Parts: sequence; C-alpha cells; structure tokens
Amino acid sequence: MEQKGNGTKAFFVSKESIEREGKFKTGLSSNIVINIRKKTGIAPSANVIFLFDSLKNTSVYRDIRSTRPAADMTQLSGLFQTKSPSSGNTIVQYLTAIGNDKTGTMYIVQFETQEADWDKNAPIANALIHNLVIDDTC
Repeated sequence: MEQKGNGTKAFFVSKESIEREGKFKTGLSSNIVINIRKKTGIAPSANVIFLFDSLKNTSVYRDIRSTRPAADMTQLSGLFQTKSPSSGNTIVQYLTAIGNDKTGTMYIVQFETQEADWDKNAPIANALIHNLVIDDTC
C-alpha cells in the first residue's frame, strides 16, 4: 500500500490487509520525507538524531547503531519496545533512519510486530532492514 501527503511518501508491506483493517500488527513501513529542512528548520541528519533521542525518551531500547553509508548521510538503526495505547500490548520496532543532507531527504524504515511474535518475525525484519538500498541521489 502507498500513501502520499505533505511532502511525505509512505509505503507499507504487511501480513494483514491494511485496506480492510486500517492498520497492521506485523509489517514494514517506509516513509520518505522530502525537503525536511524546510519543515523542521534542521538538516536531515539532525532530524535522524532528534528522532532517536525522542524514541529513547519514550521507549525501551535494546540497541542503537550509527553508520555513515555515504558522505553527507547519517544512519541510525535500533530496536525499540513501546506499549500500544489502544491494546496495551508491547510492540517491538526495528527502525532505521537515514538523513541525506545533500538532497534534503529523510528516510524512516521500520519493521513492527507484537513482542510475543518477535522471535519468529526477527529473521524477516533483519532480511528487510539489512537489505535496504537507498539511492543517495534523491
């Protein structure tokens, strides 16, 4: 499924039907925020750091890794746990965010599943996140 709005493109891949249920329990979401500096006043790389700092303050996190896949790019990846306000269940999120200062674009890719399902879904999350390829020209 794909959504567009306000300079953001979002793509979703899930086990459940998002169209029918309006949400998913297990799936991958990818958000591309174009011209994020214009919206926030700070560079994409700084937005990535701000996002992870915010998540560290509101979630339990297990691991955060930082890489620089190319010049003018910052990438952070981490594993977070949060409580779902609607169900009360614990959600595990495997998230990677990339800020491309050259193009002004921020990418947020997240695999999400229920904590009870994490062990069986972790290999899927790892395959999707670790095989992610970003075109650094856009």
